[in-house]
Amino acid sequence: MQPTRLFTVCTLLAAFLANGNAGGTTPSARHGSPRRPSADQRLREIYTAEWKWRSHDGDGDGDSEDDAGRIADHLPRVDDASQAQRLVHWQTTLAALKDVKRGDLSPAEQLNYDIYRPQIEILVRLQELRDYEMPVNSDSAFWTGLTYTARSTFKGTEDYRRWIRQMKDIPRYFAEEEAQMRAGLARGFTPPRVTLEGRDGSLSPVTDAPPEQTFFFLPFEKMNGVPAGDCETLRAEALEWSTTRGSRSGRVAWQYVQDLAGRLGVKLG
Repeated sequence: MQPTRLFTVCTLLAAFLANGNAGGTTPSARHGSPRRPSADQRLREIYTAEWKWRSHDGDGDGDSEDDAGRIADHLPRVDDASQAQRLVHWQTTLAALKDVKRGDLSPAEQLNYDIYRPQIEILVRLQELRDYEMPVNSDSAFWTGLTYTARSTFKGTEDYRRWIRQMKDIPRYFAEEEAQMRAGLARGFTPPRVTLEGRDGSLSPVTDAPPEQTFFFLPFEKMNGVPAGDCETLRAEALEWSTTRGSRSGRVAWQYVQDLAGRLGVKLG
């Protein structure tokens, strides 16, 4: 699992605790006197804005749905320029957090601060260490998130169209991830050898299966709530992509895993 996903629960806890304390009114507010932004308000502004950015592809993890609950129609950018932007964003967030005096916060927001600031410090450090140059680890890989999206609930014609657009973005996304992995490989930054054993198993359903049996085509098996005419058109477009580009994208990832495993002395099935 990617590091930023491990922080999601803590971030939601912070937002929950903050909202639970947001409804109270101060004596100055009841008497109509002007209020200056409090330390609590400033902290909430910081983590709310950062979490919104992070949830909208900011962290590079990629999510199955967008902010409106629709199937995402693209994949995140993970090239060097995008990774540099993430570092600057989290460095700016950390600088803003350092300007908030913990002692000025309410007890609830002190807890949020104590949870949230270490998150951002870790995210900054991971970017500085270029942790993104190893997007394959013991329990996940950059391609596994696509299978979760394929198993999501599609709510109508537009979700299927958006999934097709996301599939068409796979070659670009895979190329960027492969470039990062090769940069990591060049500096000896690789997963432990033991974690690659069996890793090829998650790719064989794409590289070895007929196009209509890959996970790319899975959402089109049952298209509830979609007009019959649209079903046939969308299925044909999805099948064409899966036939011409889907298996090729899987082979790109497979070739990299083979190369990496060979250098580490791991025999794949």
